[in-house]
Amino acid sequence: MYTSDKIIISTDFLSTTEKQPYFSSCVTHHSSVFFLDYTQLIVLILYNNLLLDFKMSPNHEVTEFTPEEIEKIDSLRKRVATNTKLSEDQSSDHYIIKWLRARNMDLDKAEDMLRKSLQWRKDNEVDTILDTWKLPEQFLKKVPFAYLGNDPVSELPVFLFLLGRHDVRSELEALGQEIVLRNNIYIMEYVHKVIFKKCSENLGRPITQFIELIDLEHYSYRQLGNAQCRDTMIKMQDIFDSNYPEVFNYMVLVNAPKIFYFIYNLLKPFVAKATIDKLTIYGPNNWREEVTHRYPMELFPSHWGGTKIGRDEYCSDDPIWMFGLEKNFFKDLEVLKVKARDKVHLEYQILEEGSNLVWKFKSDSHDICFGILHEETEVIPVTRVNSHKEMQSGELECCKVGKYTIVFDNTYSYAKGKQVHHRIEVIKPLTLDEINLD
Repeated sequence: MYTSDKIIISTDFLSTTEKQPYFSSCVTHHSSVFFLDYTQLIVLILYNNLLLDFKMSPNHEVTEFTPEEIEKIDSLRKRVATNTKLSEDQSSDHYIIKWLRARNMDLDKAEDMLRKSLQWRKDNEVDTILDTWKLPEQFLKKVPFAYLGNDPVSELPVFLFLLGRHDVRSELEALGQEIVLRNNIYIMEYVHKVIFKKCSENLGRPITQFIELIDLEHYSYRQLGNAQCRDTMIKMQDIFDSNYPEVFNYMVLVNAPKIFYFIYNLLKPFVAKATIDKLTIYGPNNWREEVTHRYPMELFPSHWGGTKIGRDEYCSDDPIWMFGLEKNFFKDLEVLKVKARDKVHLEYQILEEGSNLVWKFKSDSHDICFGILHEETEVIPVTRVNSHKEMQSGELECCKVGKYTIVFDNTYSYAKGKQVHHRIEVIKPLTLDEINLD
């Protein structure tokens, strides 16, 4: 079944300012939908268990904590400080409250969590990592992580992470798990000690959260099928969950591949509801309206619907990319020329039922007709699409084996040839043995 439906997994999103409403929606799904590898998703969303809900006045100043919070902040600080030296930042109210809120204001549990984290920082020399650790060169140019600026309403930092283009498996093969984990700890420390600190100084109030857009375009099943990748992701999850609570304000994932739905159903019973409540997930279609509504589009490159101008639609040469990017990082589309009054057929042999035919394409200057045949039968009717205005993408679940033909039809145009930039993949169905969740 061809689908352009969206998946939303979301209940209450905590507001950051009085101007922001509470959001509520329900889980909806269809038989053919797009999802991401849950083990990778965990890494990105389980930095914390609950969202931090600062109450702010219209000028964004943090108001007083509740009487209960004030009492417990003071109690937790005194408990830990009796035999542990806390830095100035670690003694602050806004640092202490994170551990309490992460454990539902339970003093004993918050103390245990904080003490374990402080010991972890000491054992792994995390407090000095920005001075003593150097990110490897082969890591730097291949991590598509962007700091776009600050949201004009909440004033929180806005990040963009292209998870679908991040080849964790190759990174592990080249560097090993220990270095990959340390690289990611370095990034989290940089966010906290450099970006959060600078934002706090500029705004005159504590900044302890960020908002993020995760793009899974080009996500590869090669990551999911590798045991070392999954093990590394789970270890990262544990590190972030235990030591960086209350970091995310909200997050939207777009272009999520279908396999996530399978993994999500297997693991959902073991995932805290508070984790699910922060997340909105979309497949490759119909996500732009939500992103435009929730994110400051003036900060985003045009590929994500923004108005930021750069060398290309990704602003690939812009300093928003925190580590820079390889020169041809986004060169991932093949070029196809379709002459006037002509059509091009691209044939794919599907050998296993349940395989998926995945595509994305855009055309220069003018539209083109697109459709898919199984043998001689249309499964997606050949129809004109505005591929010159917006990237076209989708996925077809192949319920039958045999020849599938993608058609680019320009026979209606008497004078204009078309140039189509495309990427097409055949994804075999994933089995339980391949996933190997144990």
